[in-house]
Amino acid sequence: MGQQEKPKLVYKYETVNEHLFENLEKNQLYFQDPRNFNDPFDSDVNGCMEYTERQWYEKFYRGYPAHATPMNARVQLNYLINTGVLKQDPKTRIVTEDMRDYLSPLTCCFSEKRNNILMWSHYANKHKGMCLSYKTIEVPKTPNCSYTTTFRLTVDLKTVPLFEVRYRAKKPPYKNYAGVIMRNDHESLFENLLTKSTCWRYEKERRMLSIERKNIQNFKKDELEGVIFGLKTKHYDAYRVYKIIEKYYINKGIPINFYKATMNKNYYKLNISKIKESGVDDYIESLT
Repeated sequence: MGQQEKPKLVYKYETVNEHLFENLEKNQLYFQDPRNFNDPFDSDVNGCMEYTERQWYEKFYRGYPAHATPMNARVQLNYLINTGVLKQDPKTRIVTEDMRDYLSPLTCCFSEKRNNILMWSHYANKHKGMCLSYKTIEVPKTPNCSYTTTFRLTVDLKTVPLFEVRYRAKKPPYKNYAGVIMRNDHESLFENLLTKSTCWRYEKERRMLSIERKNIQNFKKDELEGVIFGLKTKHYDAYRVYKIIEKYYINKGIPINFYKATMNKNYYKLNISKIKESGVDDYIESLT
């Protein structure tokens, strides 16, 4: 990225509530379990871990070296079969492990679009909410994986990729993830986590994935670029967010821009325009 080139921005639509206030005060992002998403097809692993019993024993020995005895391995295998985590086919001596509970990294979702009417309606409380914009940083792509991206945000002091979601009519194929993991096949792992139905294409989604079971993670304050007020943002909500930004960002030397959404006079579209720094107070006072 050239020195004068503007960084790519990504956007997060927000409903105004106490969670938003706290997240801005503490520069937090919320990573959600994708099984709680509004789309039941989203991040559906659509596969299993399938091993011969011998392969499963080898996995157990590697994972639990302090308890790696044949008796312990058999006890653990029987327990997992009896509780339904593993399913056994006595003819082939194959055990199958359901991956839906084990391969669901927490996810934080963004969009490349800031003026999508549907997203303002669905994710920003019918245009009463706001949209936060974040400045990405650019790093070289990881070779040999088409899902890698140059754009990242800094989260918990690490640069985390903002993967581009792909939209397809057909679901990714059913997979045996035992083979996928043994081959270190990132393409197959990402395919299920970053593919959605074409009906969601309008979102132009970017997402961060976290294998840590940690819902709250901290973004770098100077990567917050701005706040966009919605068409119907209330005076109190805009005022409170402005005061939080003023106290925790602007007064600490971190400039933040403010924008407003307005209706286009001729087309079904939103116009997003920057509010002059000297005019933010007057704009907020004009809200009801």
